[in-house]
Amino acid sequence: MHQELAALHDWLVAGDSAVLGVVVATWGSAPRQPGSLMALHGDGRVVGSLSGGCVEGSVMAEAARLTPGDRALLLDFSVSDTDAFAVGLACGGQLQVALICLGPENAGAVQAALTALTERQGATLHLNLNDGSARLESGCHSHTPVLWKDSARAAPTSLALPIRPSPHLVIVGAVHIARHLAPMAARCDWRTTVLDPRGAFVDSGPIPEATLVEDWPDDWLAAHPLDRHSALVALTHEPRIDDAALWCALGGPAFYIGALGGRKSHARRLERLAGAGFDQDELDRIHGPVGLDIQAATPAEIAVSIQADMIRAYRTRIVPRRPDRATENPAGETAEKTPGETS
Repeated sequence: MHQELAALHDWLVAGDSAVLGVVVATWGSAPRQPGSLMALHGDGRVVGSLSGGCVEGSVMAEAARLTPGDRALLLDFSVSDTDAFAVGLACGGQLQVALICLGPENAGAVQAALTALTERQGATLHLNLNDGSARLESGCHSHTPVLWKDSARAAPTSLALPIRPSPHLVIVGAVHIARHLAPMAARCDWRTTVLDPRGAFVDSGPIPEATLVEDWPDDWLAAHPLDRHSALVALTHEPRIDDAALWCALGGPAFYIGALGGRKSHARRLERLAGAGFDQDELDRIHGPVGLDIQAATPAEIAVSIQADMIRAYRTRIVPRRPDRATENPAGETAEKTPGETS
């Protein structure tokens, strides 16, 4: 989401109009989930994707026809079995796409959305389908885009696009597993920070697509507290380092907390934390031994097991499975607020 909005903002600030494509809803085996974005410039530049390739050509052709006087389109696509197979799907599906032409006057609203992402604050970008205007509202009350109508039978008049932080993975320990796990998380569009107070590990080389910090985890986490979109994995095998990180994580709302080590070392870890005052419910939040049990043996395989377990936790606790149809709100109704979805 960040790269698409950033490109859109740059084009609007330059005085150009641009089109924002949004996957509104999907049915069946559609390639991308609702909320996926694509920014399109009139000169042919494109950032992002809506389907993995099978509808992009049609989207680009339709977007080229939009003008300031013809602000938006709602497009319905049926992805054939052949096209679906081409993008790695087992069968066909359907998706609905909204195209909204935004003018330079909307640069401020898009910048506000980018700021919300950077500051890890939930927000909603309201896109008017009639006049192409945009405004940002604090709070994020839906997991997926919501179409608004003036009446039950009327055509949609606006689209509410949820702006939510991307997952943030904090890895404690610049060890071999971290050098596989960090790029893997980045490929899933997760922001990644690697902490290690040991200079020798930090100086052993950069970790691709991660921010590498030489600091004690409790000091860094005190200044950068975890939020509900955060995950922490402790990998050093040194209690004085890992336990310090776990103390901080257990005191916050992180959706995933994991620690490397066998069953015996994890049992000793739980004894130490229980002695420090953590109760059983808090200790049960720790995934240890960390990762799915896939009989992983190498650092790369262990990283795969950890990333898979974190994705499962994120998709079940933070972002539920995508709906089978578009969410619409007739006149007089407001979007149902999901507990905990205001930030």
